[in-house]
Amino acid sequence: MKDESPKNKLISKIASVNNILITVSRNPSIDQLSSALGLALAVNKMGKRAVAVFSGKIPNAINFLHPEKTFEDNADSLRDFIISLSRDKADRLQCKPEGDFVKVYITPYKTRITPDDLKFEEGDFNIELIIAIGVGNREDLDAAVASHGKIFHNAIVATINYGQTKDVLGTISWRDEQASCYSEMCSSLVD
Repeated sequence: MKDESPKNKLISKIASVNNILITVSRNPSIDQLSSALGLALAVNKMGKRAVAVFSGKIPNAINFLHPEKTFEDNADSLRDFIISLSRDKADRLQCKPEGDFVKVYITPYKTRITPDDLKFEEGDFNIELIIAIGVGNREDLDAAVASHGKIFHNAIVATINYGQTKDVLGTISWRDEQASCYSEMCSSLVD
């Protein structure tokens, strides 16, 4: 019989997606921050793309973990960037990684392409799963995440809570009344 517990649903969802946003509450504990940090590192090690977002001041108590290498203060790195060009100007398009760059080659069709022909814009967020640690509702979310309503449009939201915390945010809501901290829960999730 398949275990359909929230924890196993979250494990399955992490395995099936590629772009994951991990975040915490507006006023997170050191436990929340270190859990988000560890979970992001573990998910990235799985070959997924996890971005941990916290827009507040990192407490000195976790500086030894080098949180600045993992935490971002916004979710912009999970947003598509769009370059548009009139269809009648381009015959062929290809992208090639070259050194530290990805070059986009556009072959014109019976015309010349100039910078004025290109349009640049931000696209939608490319997030498949949001994992919110220590968050019970949308108002509790870190401000950098809560301010972007579009983040929630195409993503499954999973919450991780312990004790008596009530949750109305997550599609997947993993709450463990027996756990003593978020780190314990995230560690068991990684295992």
